[in-house]
Amino acid sequence: MPLTLTVSETGGFELHEPDEWFDGTITAIEETEGQWGDGIKFVVELDGDTYTTDDGTEYQRETWAFTSQKLSTRSKLYGWARGLGWDPDDETVDLETYVDFRCQVMFEHYDGHDSDGNPVEKEKVVKLRKGKGKAPAKKKLRAVDDDTAPF
Repeated sequence: MPLTLTVSETGGFELHEPDEWFDGTITAIEETEGQWGDGIKFVVELDGDTYTTDDGTEYQRETWAFTSQKLSTRSKLYGWARGLGWDPDDETVDLETYVDFRCQVMFEHYDGHDSDGNPVEKEKVVKLRKGKGKAPAKKKLRAVDDDTAPF
């Protein structure tokens, strides 16, 4: 059964164009536990992917991409590993090596439902690969945390 990588609900954000590569930086890699067992969450900040609240505060938008920790030649994790430049067939890798790593992300759209059960179009990360070039200069943006999140 193929693994699915899902980005959280759009929350009113514009969806990314499907089947196009977006440049970004992996800012964190975390272990997660989900419906189908242990997983990995890649946190990616895409270049220029910010939003501004009604009060004029600008935030960096994060893209979350989830995958199972199960590694097989048919898994998303395997494809991502090869795309990021390591060979999962003969190598052990510390995923922390890929924090602050330039990458490219590709999205796919699908039909889903919001928290009230209404039909909405959602997106998920379907491909991840090594990026090109250096990260753009960081602007000073407010960090989003549970106390200051505008949503």
